[in-house]
Amino acid sequence: MINTKPKDEAAGLRELLFASLRGILIAVAATLLLSLILTAVALMTKDPKGLIGIFAYAVLIIASLLGGVTASKTDTEQRLGASLVSGGGYVLVMWLFSLFLRSDTSESASPLWTVIVYIGCIALSLVGSVVARPKRTRIKEGKNSVTARLRRQLGKRT
Repeated sequence: MINTKPKDEAAGLRELLFASLRGILIAVAATLLLSLILTAVALMTKDPKGLIGIFAYAVLIIASLLGGVTASKTDTEQRLGASLVSGGGYVLVMWLFSLFLRSDTSESASPLWTVIVYIGCIALSLVGSVVARPKRTRIKEGKNSVTARLRRQLGKRT
């Protein structure tokens, strides 16, 4: 069935923006919560310095997936677009956070590695959109459907 109802373009952009902002907020909240939890876990080990980097990448991965899933569940018509904008916004927010929290140590990651990680976050946000799509359901025949009645009639004739 074709949808012939015209949709207002501004309303579509508004829904996309709302879904993207919701995805960004969920991703940032997940980042903060997971960072606190994983930092507490890392501090209980003997060498927390070695685990912090690994846990930081894990937090980025999980939060970008959650942001993509949330954005695509919010705007069901433009799933990939909402997840793409959400992933890009999340990367922008994390980049701004990293500017303010950057230390003067020589152990900082190279700019190329940072760009690769951020591109990976956007890609994972798109993967979250694919994961969040609804499963296809088969249309089951009811007892009184036309096909079921015809099968019963054919079965009685033989």
